[in-house]
Amino acid sequence: SFNTIPLEAPDNIFIKPFFSMALKCCSAALGDLKPRDLAISALVGGNPKSNICALIKFRISSCLFVRFFIIITVIIYSILYYAIMLKIGITSRALFDLDSSHLIFKNNGLEAYKEHQIVKENCPLEPGQAFPLVKKLLNLNNQFSDEKLVEVFLLSRNTADTGLRIFNSIQYHGLDIEKAAFCGGNSPHIYAKSFGVHLFLSTEFEDCKSSINGGIASARIMPSRHSKVDNETLKVAFDGDSVIFSEESQKIFDEYGLEAFNNNEKNLADNPLSGGPFKSFLRELYKVQQSFPRAECPVRIALVTARSAPSHERVIKTLREWKIRIDESLFLGGMDKASFLKDFGADIFFDDQIENCKSACLEVPTGQVINFNSRI
Repeated sequence: SFNTIPLEAPDNIFIKPFFSMALKCCSAALGDLKPRDLAISALVGGNPKSNICALIKFRISSCLFVRFFIIITVIIYSILYYAIMLKIGITSRALFDLDSSHLIFKNNGLEAYKEHQIVKENCPLEPGQAFPLVKKLLNLNNQFSDEKLVEVFLLSRNTADTGLRIFNSIQYHGLDIEKAAFCGGNSPHIYAKSFGVHLFLSTEFEDCKSSINGGIASARIMPSRHSKVDNETLKVAFDGDSVIFSEESQKIFDEYGLEAFNNNEKNLADNPLSGGPFKSFLRELYKVQQSFPRAECPVRIALVTARSAPSHERVIKTLREWKIRIDESLFLGGMDKASFLKDFGADIFFDDQIENCKSACLEVPTGQVINFNSRI
């Protein structure tokens, strides 16, 4: 029976602390000692730094029903735990600077490239375009607990032989990346789905296009001027139409112009937009964000869109329907986005329009969202 009930209740109940608690209960119920009373000190709200604590007392009998209940609880919490892990697939050229090595391959062929990589396998590679983003993503695991919120998979055209230098570089830079697919010259996107990734990042347009055909959100990492941001907060910015929303409204704008677009969005303000190629990634990122107390969350999400009033209303109501909260929403009415993204301090900006990407990448790391009609 519960002898102590906390007077304060949190706004949100988080899963992972209770997953650990359930494991302890199961161990106590099924262990050799079979204690009749077990006291567990649990943190309410899931914040490891919280001062709000409640002593929860469980009376555990040898009853088979209690054992069964605890085992089922552990299974449920295990499923829920793995359901909120964000999975990213990234190519070696997006993660590290392999431009000089690639030039050897293009000018001198495969054997010269292989020899170069083997000779240099103990020389760490310099960070590539997406390295700062990956480092911040992996750092979320350190800020939460011992459990992983984010997992990154290396997907490479190298063989394992030439890829040893890449793994050595991963270890040198202290990146927690353990799983990889080396495809020996073939496009590595084919393994993205098997790894269960929510986002595939590459410097190669065709790899991204093939990945989106397989149902995986994909972005081509643009050459960018990296902004050095000292804080640990991960800041991700999204365009709206054809990125997190479908292209249905964008088509009206492209074919009939701004006035027709605004009239359509005003008339359909209460009808939620369909999801675009990055809706699933946004949802998974939002789940990671919700794992932290709002006041201490190290993730911020921004919507940076060319929409303005009156087309803003449909966007707001769509996100409300999806039950996704955006931290910052910028309705720019066609203004250039680059300076706003710099002010936001984006670690990555996702947009489908190549003109917007070319402008944005001068200020912040940028990924061109690839869809069926994308061009470079």
